[in-house]
Amino acid sequence: MSTYPTSSGASGTWKLKDVWVAIRGGDWIAENGALSGNRGLFAGGSTPGGNLNTIDFITIAAQGNATDFGDLITAVYGNNNGAVGSTTRGVFGGGGDGTGDGTNEISYVTIASAGNAIDFGDLTQAGRAMGAGISSSTRGVFGPRRHTPSPTPHNDNIFDYVTIASTGNATDFGDSTILAANNAGACSSTRGLRGGGNLNTQPGGESTNVIEYITIASTGNATDFGDLSAIKTDCGGCSTSTKALFGGGTSNPGSSPYGSLTNSIDTVTIASTGNATDFGDLSVATSARAVSNTTRGVFQESTGSPNSGNTTFVTIASAGNASTFGDLSVARSTSGTGSNAHGGVQ
Repeated sequence: MSTYPTSSGASGTWKLKDVWVAIRGGDWIAENGALSGNRGLFAGGSTPGGNLNTIDFITIAAQGNATDFGDLITAVYGNNNGAVGSTTRGVFGGGGDGTGDGTNEISYVTIASAGNAIDFGDLTQAGRAMGAGISSSTRGVFGPRRHTPSPTPHNDNIFDYVTIASTGNATDFGDSTILAANNAGACSSTRGLRGGGNLNTQPGGESTNVIEYITIASTGNATDFGDLSAIKTDCGGCSTSTKALFGGGTSNPGSSPYGSLTNSIDTVTIASTGNATDFGDLSVATSARAVSNTTRGVFQESTGSPNSGNTTFVTIASAGNASTFGDLSVARSTSGTGSNAHGGVQ
């Protein structure tokens, strides 16, 4: 006779379907005793005192404060990884490390067990203000970014990809339709979306409302999908296997004060093309990062200065405003985020 898996263990004979449901719900026990599913990671970020290497984790299905997971190899901000990872690994690429170019470092963690990040390889180009993270259960794609080859800082249109289960350097995937850093990612198991971003134009560093898509299993250039409800950069992207959300963001990040922040959450159906529609609102107008499982999206709300460690959540299947989830262990903005239960592995 089997017993339902809990934090203390599971025993007996299980049907594969029941095991899968337990893993997706975050209730299955790994060999080391940790819950193997349903975790969201928030890695690195920016504070008034400098960059962080802290990785926090949450159990997406249960509200509560984040717990320390371990450390990145390098303290970075702006590594917007979105949902780069499989059911076992979380992979982090690039970010601002205090240099003009940012870093090309890729590192990974085993999501079921806490610990420090391990070297994975290198991106094809370094980048601060990294772009969207997109992944299936086998392949991770890193979106366009900003780097600073002299004489002038500029964005690129590069997508890189890695095979998540093996370490090694990234390979060129194809090109974005626009030059936009700080963009958000969401995905199903077949299609990845990149939305919004900072165009790095003057005056004010205007943002874009463009959404585009790639087919994750095959390399190639991105194709236009539609538009967000407004131009914005630094929004949080997350998804189930069918629906994507883009929450928060700022319109003109180079202006003073820091742009025009929004609390709006947009939604699209991943398998089709078209413009986003209104889903609801975050608790405040803010830049954001996000993670998701089969039912929930959790947003890190970063209200600028001082930074916030606040997180809120929505039920992705039904439109509505965000509710309180908990706090990160350290208040920060511009973290890199990912989970082992996002739309790309469902």
